[in-house]
Amino acid sequence: MPETPEATVPSLEPHLNAAATGNVALIEWRTTRIALTDADQLRTALAALCPSPVEVVRENGSWSVTVRSLPIAVEATDIDTAITAALTALRTQTHEHRPHNYGEWVLRQLIHLSDDTQLREWAITGACIHLY
Repeated sequence: MPETPEATVPSLEPHLNAAATGNVALIEWRTTRIALTDADQLRTALAALCPSPVEVVRENGSWSVTVRSLPIAVEATDIDTAITAALTALRTQTHEHRPHNYGEWVLRQLIHLSDDTQLREWAITGACIHLY
């Protein structure tokens, strides 16, 4: 009798229970070790590791938002519109491009684990703001 997919894949329940109680569960898949952990705790740790690369400049009644090390630059007449557009571009950029180094990997994971409110708070709290 052929094996069913359920018979060949170990149950994830013990791993999910471990992650839900604050522990890390490791799963080996082919040649890769995969960690299951609490996403909120991981997001908080990544936010502490990754300072906001957002820079905001107000000059001549206009707001400019750039993201260091990424080709993102937005200009708008109000700061909320500029920040929202920059964060949308940041999500798109990290979704479409594979990370090339550890810093980009951390940033990508942080963005994927953050909702819009969390991402905005992280970006603005650590942003470098220049008023001219």
